[in-house]
Amino acid sequence: MPDEHDWKKAAREWETKAKDTRDELEALNGKFAELEAQEHELAAKLAALDSNQARAALIHKVATAAGVPAGVLRGADEAELTAHAQTIKGLMPR
Repeated sequence: MPDEHDWKKAAREWETKAKDTRDELEALNGKFAELEAQEHELAAKLAALDSNQARAALIHKVATAAGVPAGVLRGADEAELTAHAQTIKGLMPR
């Protein structure tokens, strides 16, 4: 007695669809992981650029206030830069 629906065939079709969907999901998860890694890399680069820009602005501010060339200033923070600027200024002819 033939069955109106071939349940085994339907089950195999759904199993194939599920496997295809799983494969697509795994591919998308891999791509997502790649994009996430790129995002972290770009965020780190942006943070470094922001830090460099802030440092350059600080050096410019200290150099301008002290009247010394910015390129010669050394220091890890504003206090060190200012102290170095004052030392350089004291060595400069008036």
